[in-house]
Amino acid sequence: MTKEEFVKAYPRLYHMATSQAQPTLDTLGLLSTDAILDLFEMDATEKERLRSERRPQMTKLTHPKHGVFYLRDQRPMRDAALEQCLDGMTVREWYLSLNSRVFMWASRDRVDRLLAARAYRSQDQLVLTIDTASFAEKHFSEIVVSTLNSGATLYRPLRRGIQTFMPITAFQAGRLSKPIVEVTLVGSVPDFMEFVTSSEIRKGQA
Repeated sequence: MTKEEFVKAYPRLYHMATSQAQPTLDTLGLLSTDAILDLFEMDATEKERLRSERRPQMTKLTHPKHGVFYLRDQRPMRDAALEQCLDGMTVREWYLSLNSRVFMWASRDRVDRLLAARAYRSQDQLVLTIDTASFAEKHFSEIVVSTLNSGATLYRPLRRGIQTFMPITAFQAGRLSKPIVEVTLVGSVPDFMEFVTSSEIRKGQA
C-alpha cells in the first residue's frame, strides 16, 4: 500500500486512552508500555511482569519527575483462548509484541465499539482523532498494521501470530484484502500531538 492509498482509505486515525492521559500525551507524546516502563525506571522484575503478562486491571505508575501514569488493563484478553489461536508464538511473546507498540484504530467504528464494551462503558475515556496525511508524511515508513483487534480474544478469536503485524508497505489493498483495523508503531511517537485534530472525553453507552 502506498502512502497515497493509505491516506485516501483511512483519512482519520483514532486513539483511545484513559481520561487522565492528556498531560502525558502533551508532554511526552504517545508511548508504548515498554517506553513507559523505561521512562518510569521500573524495577526489573516488575517491568518484566508488566511487559509479558496480562494486566487484568489498570495499573497506576508513579515517578518523582514524570508524575502519574496509568497502564490500560487487558481485560479483553484471555490467556487460555490466546494460547489456542496463536501461530508461531507463545503467550508471553504475544504480550511482549503488544507492549512494544503504540496503537491507533483505523476507523471510528472501532472506537465506538470499545467505548460500548462492558469493561469500559461506565468510564470516561480520552478519544483523539489524528490527521492521517500529516502523520503519514512523517511516519509512513514506521507504520505496521494488523487486520484484527490484537488485544482481544473474546467471542471466537481470530488466529494471530508472527504474521499478524505487517509493514504498511507490504499490505495489499484491494477487494480481496481485509481492511486495516490497527495502525501501530514500535516504541513511541514523541511528536504525536502535532497530528491530533481533536481531543474529547467520551463515555460509552450501555
